[in-house]
Amino acid sequence: MNFSTSTAGLGVLTNALLMALSIAYCVGVRHTNGLRSWTWSLLFQALGFVFFVASQSWNPHALTTLGILCFSLSLSYVQLTTRRLLGGRISHPMFFSPPVVLALLNAIFFSSLPMAVGLTNLGLGLQGLWLAWVLLKAANHVRWRLLMGSTVLLNAITLFARSGQAFFGEGPLPVFDNPSLLNIASLMLLNATMVLGTVCFLLAHRDAAEQALNRLASYDSLTGLLNRRVWLEQAETWMAMPSRNPNDVVVLLDLDHFKTVNDTYGHAVGDQVLVLFGAIIRNTLRRGDLAGRYGGEEFCLLLVDCAPEAFAALDAKLHAQMESRSKTELGFEVSFSAGAVVRQGATALPELLRQADALLYRAKAAGRKQTVCS
Repeated sequence: MNFSTSTAGLGVLTNALLMALSIAYCVGVRHTNGLRSWTWSLLFQALGFVFFVASQSWNPHALTTLGILCFSLSLSYVQLTTRRLLGGRISHPMFFSPPVVLALLNAIFFSSLPMAVGLTNLGLGLQGLWLAWVLLKAANHVRWRLLMGSTVLLNAITLFARSGQAFFGEGPLPVFDNPSLLNIASLMLLNATMVLGTVCFLLAHRDAAEQALNRLASYDSLTGLLNRRVWLEQAETWMAMPSRNPNDVVVLLDLDHFKTVNDTYGHAVGDQVLVLFGAIIRNTLRRGDLAGRYGGEEFCLLLVDCAPEAFAALDAKLHAQMESRSKTELGFEVSFSAGAVVRQGATALPELLRQADALLYRAKAAGRKQTVCS
């Protein structure tokens, strides 16, 4: 085997192993599915080169077939990593079919080496092209996706070039031990892609962790609604804007007899009531409205530009949904009381909340299960 290809291949193998071990040691992969699949990709890439290096000395038919299987599995794991980080999924046939098909093609056509090399490089190139398309399509100006998609696309192009050389070229075949410029370039590009891919996916992991922390800091973990602090901030921001919506409505809602529910059925069932009410609010409100958990069993709404007839319909739907779904899903009826205030002029949010709280008290004093409006 030529020294230059040997050195390049050894560099790819060493980098793949070092990066896989570094991710496992420094970041941990037990609870990070995207990084775990990327680590498997690196390991299969390294294993593929082990098989190819070994094939120069012993049983090239079997070992190159295993190498092709590993290289294709590595690409499947990159696809899995990408799907997980982008919030999608990959089916089992989509994951396993390319490695199995390419390994079989190499095994079947190995006696006709140009056909085997051409077909396997073509198949690996198509896998890479599909992956590049997924990354670039979902880029949305996210730099790590653009960078990763571009490098994968370049790798796919070199694989297509190797396939074309095997099918139509007059020079030596682009097999592993051929010290051609195309082989050296493809190995160097693959090495760079693994390094860049590791950096990109670590950045993606960091972004996902930041988003999770922001969500924990902004949303109530039980109901999925904004927590009190963030709801107040966003409502204040909206009301500080030039007044364009004279029909903004602030609503405070409180579940009726919630302490009795907790005492009778237990706090776990009480949590189910809160989850149900949060889901009903999210599914009923319009785009642009703000909903939050104000505290305990109390909720707050800012209904943007909500005319009286629209508010009446929305309020009736909330009451009806809560009563019917609580009977069906919890086995007993739960209702709520509410106080609603239409903003007048430049009235500040604290004053609107004070007025809504007073109206909520009146609704409870009048027998609950109703909404009192200003």
